[in-house]
Amino acid sequence: MKNLSVLSLKRNSCRSTRGAAFTCHVALLLVVVMAATISVTAQPASKEVAATRGRSIVRGRVVTHDTNRPLRRVTVSLYDPGNRGAGQHHRTWTDRRGEFVIKNVPAGKYYVLVDAPGIIRPEVYGGSAAMTDPDVTVVSVDGTSSAEVRVRAKRGGAITGRVTYADGEPAMSTEISLWRRKDGQLVHVYQDQQRYGDSATNERGDYRLSGLPPGEYVVGAGERKLSAATQSDEDGSYRISSGTVGYTYHGGTTSARAATTIRIDESEEADDIDITLVERGTHLLSGVVVARGDGRPVPRAEIQLRIKEEPSSGGGPSPESHHVFADAQGRWEISEVADGSYTLSVTPSHNYRRYDGPVIVGGGERAAPKFVAKRQDLIVAGGDQSGLVIEVSAGGRVSGIIAMDGGNPLPRRVVVHPEAAEGSSGGESFNQPPAEIQPDGTFALEGLPASGLYLNVSAGGDNRQGYYIKSAIGNGVDLLRSPLQLADGGEVKDVRVVLSANVATFTGRILAADGAPARGASVMLVLSDPDLQRRRGSRLYGQANAEGHFTVAGAPGEYAALVMRPDGRRFPLKADEMKERLANAPRVTLQSGENKRLDLTVPGDK
Repeated sequence: MKNLSVLSLKRNSCRSTRGAAFTCHVALLLVVVMAATISVTAQPASKEVAATRGRSIVRGRVVTHDTNRPLRRVTVSLYDPGNRGAGQHHRTWTDRRGEFVIKNVPAGKYYVLVDAPGIIRPEVYGGSAAMTDPDVTVVSVDGTSSAEVRVRAKRGGAITGRVTYADGEPAMSTEISLWRRKDGQLVHVYQDQQRYGDSATNERGDYRLSGLPPGEYVVGAGERKLSAATQSDEDGSYRISSGTVGYTYHGGTTSARAATTIRIDESEEADDIDITLVERGTHLLSGVVVARGDGRPVPRAEIQLRIKEEPSSGGGPSPESHHVFADAQGRWEISEVADGSYTLSVTPSHNYRRYDGPVIVGGGERAAPKFVAKRQDLIVAGGDQSGLVIEVSAGGRVSGIIAMDGGNPLPRRVVVHPEAAEGSSGGESFNQPPAEIQPDGTFALEGLPASGLYLNVSAGGDNRQGYYIKSAIGNGVDLLRSPLQLADGGEVKDVRVVLSANVATFTGRILAADGAPARGASVMLVLSDPDLQRRRGSRLYGQANAEGHFTVAGAPGEYAALVMRPDGRRFPLKADEMKERLANAPRVTLQSGENKRLDLTVPGDK
C-alpha cells in the first residue's frame, strides 16, 4: 500500500493548465468536508510493538452521511497543516467495505479527509477557513497507540447542463469552468481533482459539476484549441499551441459578471443549466520577437494572450486565452482572437522540445536564449493585426557560488531564484525558472531585468525547512539587507551565498480569544530589522492544525509574529496593512539551533 501511495502522489503532481501544455507541481492535499464529528477510541499497543514501530495506526470506515453506505475505493488522507515536514500527509484507499488502515502515523491531531466524486472538499472552496467547520473529522494519536474512526462523508450539490452551438449541434470537449460568488468576488472552483483543472463536455455536449457546498455560482463554457506542429525550419523542433476561445456564460452573455447566478442549497441539483455558445467574429494576430538594439530574431519565446476581464479574484484561469511559441526566426501567430482588451506576455521558453538536440540558431548549437520577460496591453478590434514587433532585452546576468557553513556538503537539489526588490522591477517580472547549482556549487541566473534584486535559495531533500541563508555577498553588498543593483546587459560575478543547517524552530498554538484552538489560522514571522524584512524570502510561514499547533523553522533572529484569522484574507498583506500589524505584533527572538515555544492569539475584528 505504501508503494501505491507514492505512485498516486506522483500521478497527481502533474496537471494540465491553460497557460502551458503541462505543469508539474507538488499538489497540496485534495480534500473533502465530512459531515459529523466522530468519536475516537484509543487502543493501547504493547510496549514491544510500540518500541518496534514507534508510530500509531489509524483504522476506520468511510460512509455517506445520509445513507451510511460505504464509500469504496476512494482516497483517505490524514492532513496536519501545522507540520511542514515529511509527516504532514498520509494517504491510502478504502477497500470494498469502505475500510482503511494508515500505518506509521506520528503523534498529533489530524484532519481525516476523503477525495471522492460528488463529495464536498473544504480546502477547494474555503481554504484554511473551511477547517473551522465542526463537521470536519479529526483524529488524535500519541505515536504509540492505535485509533479508530468513522468518517461520514457529506455529498454536495450539483450543476448539470448541455452546451450547444447556435445551430443546436452539441459542443463536445468544451471546457466548463465554475466560479463561486463570495464577498463580492468571483472565485474560481477547481472541479477535477485528479488533474486540478476544469471539466469538459462529453460527445452529447453534456456536463456535470458535483460536490458543491451551498452557495451562488456562475458557469461558463469555452472551446478548446490545441495543436502540435513540426516546424520545417532549420531547428527541426516542434511546439504545442493551446488556448480557450469563445467563452459564453449561463444566461447568454460573454461577460462573467453579467452571467445568470445559480443558487445551490444543501445537496441540491440544478439541472438544465444549458449554454448556447455565442458566435463572434475572430481575427488573426502575427508578428515577430526581436532583440532590443540589434533587431535579431529571438527564437522559441513563449507568447501568452489573456483577456483583461478576469472573472476570478485571483488564482483562477483566464476565460479567453492563447498560448503559442515563436519559431526559430522569432515569428509567431495567434488565430481566433475575438475583439477585446488583452494582456500580451512574452517570456523565455522553458519547455521547448527538439527531436535530436538543442535549438540551432544561425548555424551553431545553443539553448534557447534568455531575456527579460515583457508584458504589454493590446486591443483587438475589427480585423487582423500583422507585423507586430515585440522587442525584448537580453537583460543582466548574476553568477556565483553556494557553499555550506563550516565546509559541510551541500544538500540535495539546491536552486537559486531571484526576487525583485519592491518598487524596482519596472513592471517586468522575473518570469524564469530557478537556476540549479552545478556539482561544484556554482550558479548563473540570466535574463534579469535592470532593477534591484535579492537572491533566495531553496534546498530539497528530506527537510525543506532545514536550511537558511546565513550570508549573501555580491559587489560588496550584503544581499540580506540591500538589493543587488543590476544594469541592463550588465553582469555581477562572484556572488557568494553561505547556507547553514543550524535552523531555529518556533512552535506553539494559535488560540482564539476564548482560549480555544484557532483551527485554520496562520502565522507569518517577519524580521524586526527594517533592512532585513524587505526581502520577502526571509519571511517564515506556518499554519495551525486541528489543535491550533504550528511549526515554523528558519533563520535565527528577532521576529514580529503576525497572526491571520481563519476567516481572514490570506497573506501577503499590503504595505500599509503590514506596517500597522508590525507595530502591534508580539516579538520573538530565535537563536541558532533553538527550539522555542510560544502561544499566539488571533487578532480582533479590527
